[in-house]
Amino acid sequence: MSRHSNAKAFLKTLAIVAMSGRVGNVGNVVAAEKKVRCLILYNIHTSEKLNVKYYSSGTYDPDTLSEATRLMRFHYINEIKPIDVEFLDLLCDIKDDLEKTKKYTSTRDTAPLRIINML
Repeated sequence: MSRHSNAKAFLKTLAIVAMSGRVGNVGNVVAAEKKVRCLILYNIHTSEKLNVKYYSSGTYDPDTLSEATRLMRFHYINEIKPIDVEFLDLLCDIKDDLEKTKKYTSTRDTAPLRIINML
C-alpha cells in the first residue's frame, strides 16, 4: 500500500470517527457552535503550510477560504476547485477531538501522531 493510500485511509477513518458523534451537526450549524475555527494544513506534495483562522464571529473569512482552496488544489496541473466549508469544519472538529484525546493517552500512544504533526 502506498503512502498516499495509507494517508487516504487514515483520513477516511478519522472522518468516520468524527462523524459518529455528530450525525446531523454539519456545516454552518457546527461552525455556529464555536466562536473561532482554526486549521493547520500541510500539502505533502508541495510542502506548503497554512495556519489560519477561517471562521470568526459567525462568518467565514473569504480570503482565508481562498488560501485553503489554493493549498488543497490539484497540484499536478495547478487546478483549483472550490472546497466546501463543511469539509473544513469536519477537519477542524477532527483536529479538536485529537487534541482533547491527548490528555487521556500516554506519550507512547501519541508519538505516531506527533510524527505526522497531528498533535
